[in-house]
Amino acid sequence: MPEILTGIRNAIGVCWGTLVAAEMLAGTTGIGFIENIARTVSDYELIWVTILIMGLLGLAFDVIMRWVIGKANPWRGNC
Repeated sequence: MPEILTGIRNAIGVCWGTLVAAEMLAGTTGIGFIENIARTVSDYELIWVTILIMGLLGLAFDVIMRWVIGKANPWRGNC
């Protein structure tokens, strides 16, 4: 169980990065698409906002998974 949850935590990080990259390359919606459009028109404020949103969402996913791992495996200690 601990290894499965750790694998899920790692997979969420990889999936998040892949999703944003796919949105930047071929998407028509999403944070990556908005950042790509902002980059095209040189809207630096919007670029920083999208970077901040991506980082905060990635952090939120990780914090949630660490909480789930802590609740599911209390004998393991801190992540």
